[in-house]
Amino acid sequence: MLVNLIVFNFLNASDSLEILNAETIYLKGLGNNGKVPALKSSGNTFKIGDAVNTNQDFYVIFDSSINFAPKLGIPIHGIIGYDLFKDLVVSIC
Repeated sequence: MLVNLIVFNFLNASDSLEILNAETIYLKGLGNNGKVPALKSSGNTFKIGDAVNTNQDFYVIFDSSINFAPKLGIPIHGIIGYDLFKDLVVSIC
């Protein structure tokens, strides 16, 4: 399964998210033992600027040990992937 949108440390985020149709799953490939518990939320609408995706799934990871900030030097609150941008022309400057 390809995970396309992940939110990290949701409990520490200042923004609020409504988690719809949530179910607990395990994401493989993360954490010390190779899997991390997460919530999968389905049926969401995401909007970033003019980009809108309806019926978007996203995953929420509460495990604070999953932290990319020390390696990247800035806080990482999530990963935005293919599903949101697949029908758009994206320019990375």
